[in-house]
Amino acid sequence: MNPQLESLIMLQDLDLMIHEMSDKKTASQMTRIGFELNRVQDLHDARDDLAKKIEPDFLAVYDRLMKRYQRAIVPVRNNVCLACFIKLPTKYVAGDPTIRWCNNCNRFLYFI
Repeated sequence: MNPQLESLIMLQDLDLMIHEMSDKKTASQMTRIGFELNRVQDLHDARDDLAKKIEPDFLAVYDRLMKRYQRAIVPVRNNVCLACFIKLPTKYVAGDPTIRWCNNCNRFLYFI
């Protein structure tokens, strides 16, 4: 897998964790079942460090997609985008190190 794509996937995971911890309803539920939520700043710091390692063009596209969708990077199975369920062109091959986008929803893709 492309190292930039791996970094983008980790960035998305961090963003989703930050979002969950910032949501009052989710945070209260997590606190009730025993999770400590006092480390949100650590997640923000880790996000900032990781974002510095990603090429600015990819980061700009990622940020734009995250404003529009809940997930900017989605898996592909059997050549189908699992976000919009559109069949992808046959030129998209698993194992290709090129970063690909869905032709329909424009999200980053990774093959599973």
